[in-house]
Amino acid sequence: MWVVDEDLPEYRARNAQIIGVSVDDVQSHEEFCDAEGIEFPLIADTDGSVSQAYGSWLGIRSLRHTYLINPDGILREIFMGVKPPIHSQQVLARLDELQE
Repeated sequence: MWVVDEDLPEYRARNAQIIGVSVDDVQSHEEFCDAEGIEFPLIADTDGSVSQAYGSWLGIRSLRHTYLINPDGILREIFMGVKPPIHSQQVLARLDELQE
């Protein structure tokens, strides 16, 4: 998921946990997080198994998808074809709807 840094407090206010998944290795993630100021965990899915389980695997990389999973582990929403400039606000709006 593409999260705008200033939106992180909004996710925390909704008790939402953000976890990123990428086929890059742990060192690459550390460098990326340091460079970009990312404050949420990134999973190093170097074999693509997590991406495969969620239908995002392309053989060498993962598609940019966002999955909303409720506290009971139930998949509630899938965002495909993520558009980074507006995505964070779309997810926050959907979280509000789901939490009503």
